Order: sequence, then structure tokens, then C-alpha cells
Amino acid sequence: MATNKSQLPASVKLLADRRKGGEYNLHGIEYQLRYSICKALTVLEQSQQTMLRLEGIEDVDVLHQRGEGSLQLYQLKHTTSKIQANHFTKWGLLQNFLEAYLLEPSAEFILVTNQAPSDINVAAFQNSQFNEQIIAFWQNKIEEIRMTDKRATSWAWSNYNTNDFLNKIQLIIVSEQEIKAQTDRLIVNRFDVNNKTEANYLDALFYYFFVTARQKGTITYQNIEAVIEQVKNFVAKGVINLAIQQKWLELIEFKQDLNKDLSSYFDGKAALPAHIALGLPVTRQKTEQAILDHLLKYDCAIIRASSGQGKSTLGWMVSKTLSDNQTHKIYQLHHCPTTESVGSIVDFLQSAIKASGKIPLVIIDGLSVATAAWTELAGRMIEEPIKFIITTRQEDWFRFGREAYKVNLGQPIDLKFTDIEAKYIYTELKRRKKIYSDTIHWQRSWEKVKDSGLLIEYVYLLTRGEMLQDRLRDQTQKLGEEVDGALKLHILRMISFADISGVRIQIFRLLDKISQHDPSPQTDLGLMLEQLEKEYSLRFDEEYVEGLHPVRSAHLSTLLHKYVPYSKTLINLFDVVDSHQLYQLSIEIPLRIRAHEELTFYQSLADKLIKVESSHTVSVLFGLYHGEIIRYWQKHQDTFDSVFDQGSFMLLPMMTMPFPHPKSNLSDLLADMLKGNAQHLISAAKELPPLTIQQTSLGKLMPLLCERINLIEQPDSHAGQLLRWFHLFNISVPLPSDLQLLGYLSELDSETGAELAEAVFTTHPAEFRQFSRSHLDLIISWLKIKTNTLTITPDDDKIIIEYLLTDKLADQANDESVQRIEVVRAWLPLYEVYETNAIMLPFPNEQLISVVKQNAHKAMPNTNIISSFTVRLNQIWWDTLERQYVADSVYFWQKQWMDLRQYALECVRLSCRIMELQLMRQSSDKIFSKAIEGLEQASMLFLNTDKTIRQFPVNQITAEERITPFKEEVSKMRDWSRAFSNFLNQFTGLFVIDKPDVRHLALINLRSTMYFLPLMQDRFDYVVANTWEYFITETLKQDEILSYRRIQRTAIFYAEHVQRSTFPVVLEVHKTVKDKWEEKQAGRLRILNLVLDNLEEMTGRTVYHPVHIIEEELLSNAVFGMEILDVKNAESNLEYLLINLSVLADSDFDFITIVFCQQSIAKSALRFNRSILQLADKTLRGEDITVEEFNAPHPVIPNRELLMPLPDVSFHEGILEEDVEAVTKIIIAVWKVAEFKSRLSSNQSVQKEWLDSQLISLKKEIDSQLTIIKNVFGN
Repeated sequence: MATNKSQLPASVKLLADRRKGGEYNLHGIEYQLRYSICKALTVLEQSQQTMLRLEGIEDVDVLHQRGEGSLQLYQLKHTTSKIQANHFTKWGLLQNFLEAYLLEPSAEFILVTNQAPSDINVAAFQNSQFNEQIIAFWQNKIEEIRMTDKRATSWAWSNYNTNDFLNKIQLIIVSEQEIKAQTDRLIVNRFDVNNKTEANYLDALFYYFFVTARQKGTITYQNIEAVIEQVKNFVAKGVINLAIQQKWLELIEFKQDLNKDLSSYFDGKAALPAHIALGLPVTRQKTEQAILDHLLKYDCAIIRASSGQGKSTLGWMVSKTLSDNQTHKIYQLHHCPTTESVGSIVDFLQSAIKASGKIPLVIIDGLSVATAAWTELAGRMIEEPIKFIITTRQEDWFRFGREAYKVNLGQPIDLKFTDIEAKYIYTELKRRKKIYSDTIHWQRSWEKVKDSGLLIEYVYLLTRGEMLQDRLRDQTQKLGEEVDGALKLHILRMISFADISGVRIQIFRLLDKISQHDPSPQTDLGLMLEQLEKEYSLRFDEEYVEGLHPVRSAHLSTLLHKYVPYSKTLINLFDVVDSHQLYQLSIEIPLRIRAHEELTFYQSLADKLIKVESSHTVSVLFGLYHGEIIRYWQKHQDTFDSVFDQGSFMLLPMMTMPFPHPKSNLSDLLADMLKGNAQHLISAAKELPPLTIQQTSLGKLMPLLCERINLIEQPDSHAGQLLRWFHLFNISVPLPSDLQLLGYLSELDSETGAELAEAVFTTHPAEFRQFSRSHLDLIISWLKIKTNTLTITPDDDKIIIEYLLTDKLADQANDESVQRIEVVRAWLPLYEVYETNAIMLPFPNEQLISVVKQNAHKAMPNTNIISSFTVRLNQIWWDTLERQYVADSVYFWQKQWMDLRQYALECVRLSCRIMELQLMRQSSDKIFSKAIEGLEQASMLFLNTDKTIRQFPVNQITAEERITPFKEEVSKMRDWSRAFSNFLNQFTGLFVIDKPDVRHLALINLRSTMYFLPLMQDRFDYVVANTWEYFITETLKQDEILSYRRIQRTAIFYAEHVQRSTFPVVLEVHKTVKDKWEEKQAGRLRILNLVLDNLEEMTGRTVYHPVHIIEEELLSNAVFGMEILDVKNAESNLEYLLINLSVLADSDFDFITIVFCQQSIAKSALRFNRSILQLADKTLRGEDITVEEFNAPHPVIPNRELLMPLPDVSFHEGILEEDVEAVTKIIIAVWKVAEFKSRLSSNQSVQKEWLDSQLISLKKEIDSQLTIIKNVFGN
């Protein structure tokens, strides 16, 4: 604020009364004195011999002496109009400067004024830029002074130089307001005075300068210091600012301290300004920019996250950015606990604003009790130019952010870091040698924290440091001291253990459990859970609560179970998790429960399981079994690992199954097959002790569940499996009555009933066989209904099962048959063989459906049918062991496949090179030997990697299904690697001249490799696109396509060219092979096109020529299109077609496919084997053919893949027309009616009732479809 008249010092008022100019002159003197004070505070230093001389009250000009021979002469002019050139002579400025210059040519001259110049001649003094015109202008002015001013005659003009003189003059424009603001800052900064007291010091200095100017005296730093100290003595008698005295705020300057060891930052400790100054932290550009943008809109930025997520780092990084921009001054607030402390801090900050002229940025690094009154402080400063950055944990924000409405702060900024930051952190930690020795790459750790974005967990995974555990220990100790602390720790104990176990807790069950634990908490449960949510990285939704990351949860669980046993938490969790997660939770039991806890724990668990459905109990039992397998694997891990490293692991679980088939000698059979090739595997399988399930934790639990045996009275969906568990532990199971068994059959679904029947047969075999014989007809009737089977017919020692199979289930024919066999055998275990046959509508012909019917046909010996219970036990054994060797990250999985592809590519290149050198007869050269040696090494790398390649990482286990991510994609990729592995193993067979079959086998596997190559590439890219793109494959794919194409062509050429030990030398191998291949492919197409041209001419129908041949894995398919022939003479037309195509009988096409079109649109297609053409050729030559030789053509449905060689043929993909579909459904329904009537017995009440219901249903279907047809064609 500008000083008004009433605030002027009394000395100036007296002077104003004496001066004739009155108020105008008073303003001038005030301006001159204030500038003099400002200049003195700017240039005078305690350690330097500098002084200012004030040249008299009339001019109050300043002479600044910086040292011997160094002078600055200031002329101060306050005016109401812009400065013009004539003012320089009117005010005597030019005369004064000229006189001083001639006396002291080294002196400098400064004109200070409050108004800007009005012409270019004056403006030139601002930047010392003088052109010829300006110099000439001032030269004329100086000459005028020299001729007219009497004093000029006595001046020493011999020292005069116009250019030098003009360059010694400087013009400074500064307003009164600027002078005052700068003076206030200088007083506060240089002499450490408090806000609201600087005016006292300014008044004192003003009076002192006024007196000194009147006496034309000099002023030094010591003079000013004396005045300040005098005033301080008076001020000291007043109130002391506690914010200064107690250092509640600290000025942060980001100074580098190279002598201090700050490496602890990389152990996860909180960031300090010193870390920022040294550039240690990651630059999180997006988040930092978001905070900077936030501060442009709001006064306060709240950075909110749980401990160790980089809050402090971001706060200080943003602060340094603003500090470096010279726009803000940074202060850290240490103390502001109550409203009483706010006043002193406000005074301090207001002083800081005046002192620096910069915007104060106050950072509170971690809200706490010490800064609880921050909202009051921010509210009091709301009209001031000030910003706040506050870092806080979620729980502290709930405690100390309740009055944030007083502050203009917007939404809190929640943190999550990115893969770019993750990579940088890894790089920086590695450079500083902070990475844990087992940490090979950053991607594995990043994947574990990606979804939750937890920074400290990531650092822990990289370094295995102790900071995470230390922070959690501190947090839990503080949490335990809070209100309801014990209850909060109880909740965290359950959630953290559930997280590492892979299960989620149901919120409503958790609330019930909390109420049982503490019926009257002082804190609202909703607020309590909300407080814990983000600070401890929990996730709440409408139904579940779970931990966000197992790393944090593992440390938290370890801390919270130091004195509380896991058995307590496990029992509690059984009450709060979903039933479908009991399997997963139970896996932990054998791994966590200590020996001295077992009796109490299993009794408590049994008490719970007796009261729940059998499905829950069965899930727990299978989960316990899973956990015991893990414990078994841990005990014998070295053996399993060694077999895996040998590449034979997939066979080991098969050879060591705890429940093998009674008559199986699989281990001995595999040993005979493998012999010396896998001696280590055979030895390991024999050395591993069997897993005796009765001696595991299950043996302690099962006797306690005997009450559950009564479930046979009212069996539920898993009663059969539970009975099998009792039998497995030799616990007697009562025999149900025949009436009960028939009730199971009629009332339960087929799978549940079969499991129960199987269990009763296992526990009471003789009695159950008698039951089956006694009620054979009734059982068969019910089995027909339960399995949707029309015929179940005993035939001596076998039973024949025949069922309807529609085209919709054609691809599931095998499963449909096996399921029926298992159910029938469970209820009728009387037969040696169980045979199935499919009943199918012969449409479009019997030949077409024969393959499907063959797939449906099964004849399974009774001894080969393994119970579903045993299958499941063995499947869990297999899966559990297999999952110990999945990839530990998506990155590792991708990398092993990239490595495998690179090794294969090197093998391809070297194999091709070896064949080319052979063709050039250079096999004796060193180049050839080097290629052979390189191939041996590359092959070994490929084969070893292929044998030990790990499956895609699995993150979830359930009792109901085997979750294998990207199962189909990986299967296609494995097709490629198997084919290429076979080729490598058979590669040397290409050089065996006298064994064409061996050569052919190598070429077949190479062809398979080529077929699966693009599928492998596509499927790998699909996995990458749906996970993370760690590797760019475009270049690799192009290299693969070129190299594999080259080796296939070279191998085929080699096999054809090298037929004996002496063969013609091929010099330009690559060109020759390429030309030969292209000539051969062009020849194939040329011959085909000639035949098709002839066909078009003979038939008068348009024929669509292919642009290439479809090459399948092992077969070739020549596809061409043709406008549809006269359907009335289809048979004779087909014969005519085959005769015209018979010239292709000797071609290398395995199949020919004709696509029938209407106006170039594909409508149908017919595919036939080349052998038909050979038969047609025989017919033309008059030779006899037999029916057995005829392999009928079969129709195929056109699709985009089939039509790829036919660019002139289009394809309309869609559904059948409504009327056609209706007719088809009527035909199928009528066929079903006929089959049901002919195969079901109307004399048997159960079958008759089912028959009637089926006929009613089919009639409704026929009527419905007839209505559709009537609507289409009208009545």
C-alpha cells in the first residue's frame, strides 16, 4: 500500500511546510529518500568497504562508492509527466553528468525516475543502444552546453569522448509502489524482523536518511545496522512470534549435500528435500503435472495414499519444481496443533509474502496431531497468495480432514504408479546395486503390483528390504493404541490372511463376525472399514472385502500372527467366506496348523462341517488334500526340480499318482518305453515315497465327521463323494435300502445319483450288485430318462447304450458317450463291456454322418472305467504338482517363448545353410563344420527350452474347474514347437539317401511346422495383446516367415535333387531353389487352370479360378468355384464333372473342393478325395472298380477361409431362411417321434410316462414350425 500524507514522517512534513512546491515537492523528496533507502539496503554489505553519499537535501542525490576508483552517481527525479530529452538540460541532468564525467571519466551515471521516456533519444539510455542519429542528437546538445554554459569553459574537455560518455549514462524506471515493496522485503530478509513491525524500521531509516542527506553525509552498512538494532530493542519489549522462536515452519531450499549418505531412500524410507536435491527419486511426470495443474485451480493439493506409495516424494518433487521456477518459496509446517497456534503462523506467512515477493508454498508431509489445525490456518490465509501441499494416509485424512470444506482444495489426488516408473525404479536400484540377487528382471515384480499400483510392495519385491515390514509394524502399533484398536487389528488379521490365501470375505458375514467379537464398538463399523480400506490396501465393494496385494498382506499377516495362532484366524474365516472358496481356504490348513494345535483345530472344524451341506464338507476335504500335496512337494522339491530341469516332469505326476488304476502298471510300462533315455526320471519315480493319505491331516479330521454318515437318509448333491471319503479312511458306511436307492435314482440328477450309486457299490459291492439284478428293468427305465437315452439293452456280458445325437452335439459325440457309460455303469456294474452308439438322422446322407457315429461308438471294458472320485483325486495331484512349475510372471512366459522362437530361427537358418553347402559340395569346408557345430548348440538350446517351458501363470484355484489362461492359444503354440522339435530330431534323415521313408518323415514334420507357424505367431500376439506388450514381434515374424519358407523350399529341393551319393553341383543355391519352387507352384496352378478352362468350355458354366492352393498341415486342397449346375440332373452332372477333372488324378492335390455359386455368391461346396478322380480315370480306361474303393464326396459349408483362394467369389454369412429352418426342424422332430415310438416301451409305466411327455413336446414343436411356414407362404 502506498504511503499517504498522514503517514509521512514528521521531519518531511516540516520540510514540506518550508518548500514552496508544497505537496508536489513532498512527493519528490519521499520518492528520492525511499529509493535511497532501498538502494542502500541492496548494495551495502557488512563485509565490504562500500558507502553511499547523499548529496544534499535539494537534490537528495546519491553517490555510491563501491571501492577506490569506482563511483556511481544517481540523480533521482519524481515527475508527473513522461521524460523528454529537453528535461535533461532543463533539470541540469546533462550538465551535472557532463561535469562529473570530465572530472572522473570512469564514473557511471544513473537517472532514476518514476516515468517512462517519451522519445527514442531518451529511451536509448535504458538499453545503451545508440544509433548515428541519436548520437548526433546528443552531440548537438553537448555542443550547445559547451558554447552557452559559463561553467563549461573551465571543464577539462581534453578527456571528453561522446560515445564513451553516452554509454556511461543509464535510465532506470521504478514506481513508488515497487520501491516500497522491495524495501519491505529487504528489511525483513536482511534483518530477520517480523511481520507488521517493518514499518517501524522504515520510519527510523527514513528519518536517518533525511538528516544525513541534509548534511550531505555518507552511509555505510554499519550505520543502517545501528538504526535497525536500536529499533529492535524497542520492538523486543513487545510480543515474540512463537512460529519463529519455536521453528514451527522451516524454509526449504533443496540444497545438495554430497557428503551425506542418502542411500536409505532406496530402501523405501520417506523422501526428504535432500533426496530431491540430489535427483534420487523417479520423475513421475504425469502425476507431478496433475498436482501442478491442480494447484493452478485450487489453493491446496491433497496427496492421499497408504504408507510407502510415494506421497512425500511427489510432494517434494512438485515443491522443487515451483521453487526452481522462482515463483514460490517453500516452507514445511511442523507444528500447528490447535487454533491458538494459527495466529503466529499467519503473521509469519504474511511477513514472508512481503519479504520475498514470492508465493509461499506450505507443505505438510503427513497429516498428524501436530498439524491438526491446518484447515484453520488455510482458512485464515484464503485471501492471501499462498498454496498448500498436504500428504496424508487415508486414515489420517478421516481424522484430520473433516473440516476441509473451509479450504479451496478440490478432490484429493489418489496415487498409482505406472510401468514406466516401475522400469525406472528398477534401473536406478540396479545401478546402485540395491537389487536382490534373485531378482532378474523388473517385470515379474511389476505384474504382482500392477493392478493395485502399490509402490512400496514393488520396491520390496525388487530389494527384499525391511522397510515395508517396519512401516507396517509402526502402523499396527499405532492402530492398536487407537479407540477400538484391538477390533481393527482383528479385522486386518482376517483380511490379510484371506488375501494371501486367495479368498474374499463377504461383508455381511464379516459384520456379523465383528459383532460377535465386540458387540459394542465405540466406532461406527462403516466408518471403521472405510478408515482401513485405503491405508491397508483393501478393496471393498457391495458384497466383498479383500486385500489388494499379497505382499503387503503377507507381511501384515506375519506381524498380526506373531502371538495369535493361524488356527484362530482360519476357524474365523470359515464363517465369513463364500462356500465356493472353502476349497481354496482349506489348502492353507496343512501348511499353517502346527502339531500342538491340530486336535483343537480339527475338532472346531468338524463342529462347523457337521452343520453345513455335504458340498461344503467335500470342498474342504479336497482342499486339504490339495494342501497335503503341496506339503509333499515342498518336502521333496529337490527331486521334482531335478526332473523338471531334465525336461521329463510331465511324466512324473503320472508315474507317482496316489490312486492309480488297480491293474495299472503305468510306471513300469513307461520305464520300459523310456529305458535309458530317461533313467533319471525312472529313478526319481521309484525313490519318491508314496503319499499315504490316511497319514495326513485328513486322517485327523475324518473320524470327527462320523455324524455326517446319516446323510444317506436325505442325500444332497455331494453325498456320494462324502461317502467315498469315509470309505477311503475305512469308516463304515450304512447300506441304504433298495427303496432308498431307487429313490436316489428317480429323484436326483444323473450325476449326483451316479456318484451316490458308485459310493454304495464301493462300500457294499455284493449287496449293490444284488440290488441291480433285482431291479434291472426299472433301473434301465429310469436310466433312459436320466441320460436321455432311447435304448439300454443287456447283451450277455455287455450292455448296449443307444442315444439320439443331433448335429448341434456332433462335435461332442465322444463326451456324450462317455457320460452315459459312466452313469449306466454306476447303477449297473454287472457287465464286462459298456457299448455306446449314436442314433442320427442320415442327413444329407449316411456317408456324411458316419464319421460322427464312429466317434460316438465306444466299447469300454468295466475294468477301464475309473470312478469320478478317483479321477478327481488324481487330477488334483496332477494339477497341484503342475502348478508348481508355471511361469512366475507374464514377462517370463513371453520371454521363454521369445527365446524358443529365436533358438528355432537360428536352427532353421543353420539347417538351411548346411543343406545349401551340401548342394554346393562344400561339406569339407570350415564353414560347413562351423554350421554343424552351431546347429548342435542351437538345437540343444531349443530342445532343452522346449522340454522345460513353463505354462502361463495361474492366479486362481477353485474346486469346480481347472482355470488355465489362454489354454487354446498355448495349445496352438505347442503344436508348432512339437512339430519343429520332431523336425530337428529327424533333420539328419534328409541326408539318408537310401531310406526315402525317413526323408519323407522329416519333410512331413517340416510341413507341419510351416502350417502351425502363422497360428503360433497369431496366438502369441493375441496373448500379448490381452496382457502386456513386453516384446515387439513384427521383425521376428518377418524373419521367421522368410527363413522357414526358405528351409522348406530348400529341403524339398534337396530331397528331390540328391537321389544318390553323386549329384550335380548347385552353385547359385538360393536362386536355383527359389526358381525351382516358383516354377513348381506355377506349374501346379497352370495345370489346374488348364483343366478348369477345359471344364468351363465343356460345361458352358462360369468357373472361378484359384490364385493359390490351400496348404493344410499334411494335405493340399485345390479349391475352385463354379456356377450351379442343373439340380434335376445332379447325379449325372457330378459324374460328368469327375470325368472332366480326372486328368488331375496324378496331381499332388489331396483334395479338390468345388464351390457352387449363384451369380458369384457361394451357396454350397463339395469336397472329394483325389482317389475319386483316380477311379474316374480307371472308368475311362475301361477298368472295373469296386464299391470299397469309392470314397464318396461330402458337402462342406462355405466359409471365409475356404474362399480365400477365390477373390472373385463372395460369401454372405448369415442364418438359414426362416422357412428352410422351420422345415428342417419339422423333419428332425418327426424323426425323433419315430425313434421314440420304436425304441421306448409303452408297457413299462416309467418309460410310457416319459414317451408321452416327449411326444407332447415334439407335437408342440411341429405345430410351432408349421405356423411359421404358413406365415411365410400364406394359408
